[in-house]
Amino acid sequence: MLSNNRRAAMYTFPVIVLIITVGISFLGLGFVMPLRALYGRQLGASSTEIGLMTTSFLLAGFLATPGIGWLSDRIGYKNVLWMGLLMHAALMIAYIYVQDPVMLIGLRALEGIASVSVLPPTRALMNTLAPRERQGEALGLLSAAQTVGILIGPAMGALLASQTGYTLSFVIASIPLVLAAIVTIIFLPNREKQGATSATLERRNAFAELFTRPLVLTYSLQIVLMIGNGVVMAIWSLYMLDRGASLPLIGLSYTTFALPIIFT
Repeated sequence: MLSNNRRAAMYTFPVIVLIITVGISFLGLGFVMPLRALYGRQLGASSTEIGLMTTSFLLAGFLATPGIGWLSDRIGYKNVLWMGLLMHAALMIAYIYVQDPVMLIGLRALEGIASVSVLPPTRALMNTLAPRERQGEALGLLSAAQTVGILIGPAMGALLASQTGYTLSFVIASIPLVLAAIVTIIFLPNREKQGATSATLERRNAFAELFTRPLVLTYSLQIVLMIGNGVVMAIWSLYMLDRGASLPLIGLSYTTFALPIIFT
């Protein structure tokens, strides 16, 4: 009976809304996931410039993360989340007007900032909404919702781009992001971390405690994983295109990547 009560407490309205919000937003992000490098090539970007697009995205996100965390603690996770979603929606539209490969590098850097304005506040907000003993499950549901967006979005975006070109794909990609921002503003609470006193906040913000041995090992593992992901992110669409793959097939490859993640 206790287990059933806990399960009922887990799937509250704000938790369900947050999961849906993540799924909707990543549907928009997934829509253009296979297209950015191809769009860059169409604009005449060199292989180095396409690689720098990915580098600027990851580096900007890395550098912005502490500041975004600081801002979230002061104005609330919800506020940072909806602002990040709207920023990302605006950047989708900006792709249509950028015709210089160098500007694409800057645009991807801004996307990196927008991305860390979405996922970290989302996870932090979920930690305040889900029961403490089931937070691992709750974060797993967020990852599943994220992957569902990637499952559907790339195939749809690549198919549309193959029929109408890139412009409409970027426009449609912005729509789920705007919808997710509206849902966030209307339905999600603006909470700080539960049980946070001034003393615990001081401990959490202490610089030394951000670099304990377990945390440093965790950061290092994340860096290794992101290096691998960054290499694939930079070249995968171009790699398939150079081997004769059509745009719909490239989009479908992202779907096959996402399926095992959802099931596991």
